[in-house]
Amino acid sequence: FWDWWRVRLPGNEISLAGLICLAVIASGARDAAEGRLNVGADRGEHQGIDSVASYLDARPVGAIIYDHWFGWELDYYLGEWTNKRRVYYPTADALTRDALLQPDPAPRYFVTASDKPHASWLEALENTGFEPENVYQEGRFLVYELTPPVQDG
Repeated sequence: FWDWWRVRLPGNEISLAGLICLAVIASGARDAAEGRLNVGADRGEHQGIDSVASYLDARPVGAIIYDHWFGWELDYYLGEWTNKRRVYYPTADALTRDALLQPDPAPRYFVTASDKPHASWLEALENTGFEPENVYQEGRFLVYELTPPVQDG
């Protein structure tokens, strides 16, 4: 390998080429070590999700967690052996339709973030008789406890 460089860069130029390569690599390594490279980073999008999961994990056994946005990330911090039920719905209508059919009296929670379009989800829940109450907020994360409508009969 080095014989190829010697042919291309005679004499002291090989040392100069080595120093230039070293400077470029060191600069990139410094940026990576100081967190200035965004390659593979979530740019803080999930910062605080561990605290939300701890809050939800402390809720009663069997609590139902409605989650549209956080998926596997929330599952990861809830833990493999969590005693909570995290449920995903693709739309607010699907959530409200199934939530009304859920007979389990376990507490229910809706988890979202302040920068997610969640107002229409809360509105849909309210329109079907659920009473959402903001019970947790840390950073951009929000948790609403959902009181289901009183069933007749």
